[in-house]
Amino acid sequence: MNRYDGTVLEGSKGMAVAVILATAVAALAVAQWVVLPEQVVMHVGLTGQADGYAPKWLPPLASTGIGLFGTAWFAVSRAKAGLLLGAIGAAVGVLALVMTGLFS
Repeated sequence: MNRYDGTVLEGSKGMAVAVILATAVAALAVAQWVVLPEQVVMHVGLTGQADGYAPKWLPPLASTGIGLFGTAWFAVSRAKAGLLLGAIGAAVGVLALVMTGLFS
């Protein structure tokens, strides 16, 4: 058994966390769609220069897919891994917005 096995936040507290996390993931997706340019920086080389790009739709799709999948998993089972995936989805959304601010 590893530290990501098991359940957390049983009862109404867990459902509240799931709803808040899902709302945050959805809000970040909307913010990404509004803020991101048509080409998004996806990779930065060792020199600090952007050298990899992706279309605008990829970061919102990836962060929302990961975040909502994890959040739904957590809402149904209270699995630690689901909560972690939901948080990772939100973090990917924040990272896309930060990268856009740094490299635009």
